[in-house]
Amino acid sequence: MSNSRVDTTVLTTSAVLPGSGVYQTDPLIGAMLEIPPGKAKAMIYFAYTRGGSGGQQANKVFVANSRSSTAKSFQLMAPDGSYDGVLGRTSVDADPIRYALQVELGEGAMKIGVSSAEVGATGTPGTYSAEITFG
Repeated sequence: MSNSRVDTTVLTTSAVLPGSGVYQTDPLIGAMLEIPPGKAKAMIYFAYTRGGSGGQQANKVFVANSRSSTAKSFQLMAPDGSYDGVLGRTSVDADPIRYALQVELGEGAMKIGVSSAEVGATGTPGTYSAEITFG
């Protein structure tokens, strides 16, 4: 009997975002994760707690194969202040704000990483956690 469930969590991390709106230096605080063989997508679940009024989180997702690394930027804040992700829209008043990104990994993808930034209230950066699963 085959098991088609998504793999269990590969990484959970938590951090205070850097001030001044800069991205974290390294994906996932210094680690690119190995993608399990045969996996075509990753789900990244975020929980973001504002450090101050107007706080917003932005993310860059890095996917690497044996030859190169590409990055895609995501800022899911909608004009009304809510977050819109694959789990649906999240209220601007949620605390923490929980949302998810689904990333198509592409052929030959070997590693994945995330770097995040405070882009709203840069003087009072928020905290976040990220959990990555593969399917």
